[in-house]
Amino acid sequence: MPKEQGDKPILGWETVNTTRDKQGLLSSEYLVERAKVPGGWLVISQFKVGPAHGLAFVPDPNHEWDGGSLP
Repeated sequence: MPKEQGDKPILGWETVNTTRDKQGLLSSEYLVERAKVPGGWLVISQFKVGPAHGLAFVPDPNHEWDGGSLP
């Protein structure tokens, strides 16, 4: 993935593999992506269908998070 386009940096997103309980209150499929930024990650999640979405900053100065949940 290129780090720059011309003279401008590119924010690169990678997909985070997810699973959720189909019997839960919200049974819709989710798309979750993350981008490595200084000091941590930008994480965006959204329903695969519909406009609902959220964006969060996850502090992780050494970028140790592998994208998974803790047991």
